[in-house]
Amino acid sequence: MVSELVSNAVRHAAEQSPDAEVTVTVAAGQLVIGVGDQDPRMIDLASGTAGEGLRTVVELAAAYEGDVSVEPAARGKTALVRLLPAPGHPAMSTGGEDTSVRFEITYLNADDDPAVGTGVGQATGGTR
Repeated sequence: MVSELVSNAVRHAAEQSPDAEVTVTVAAGQLVIGVGDQDPRMIDLASGTAGEGLRTVVELAAAYEGDVSVEPAARGKTALVRLLPAPGHPAMSTGGEDTSVRFEITYLNADDDPAVGTGVGQATGGTR
């Protein structure tokens, strides 16, 4: 799911947003995956115009009792996937604390220029 959402950001938003933010959070018994970009164009999941990859993400999330939404962000938008981990999975017992990991990805081509549709991710991350 993450790779498809990041691929969509590279393919469709890199011209306006050479950076993307990937977050993975466990909170309130849910695993939440977010991929944000700075492209202000929203994606309407209900209209049926989403591409095949995003439709696959929606179907996978539904198969695991989850959902997908696209929400406006301060700059651009964020695609969010919410999943319920299986009962007994360690993610279900975080000791009452929310756990989050954040990555920032910059898309580069061989010349280190922002590229549309291709790229090498450079990630930095950490927990907070």
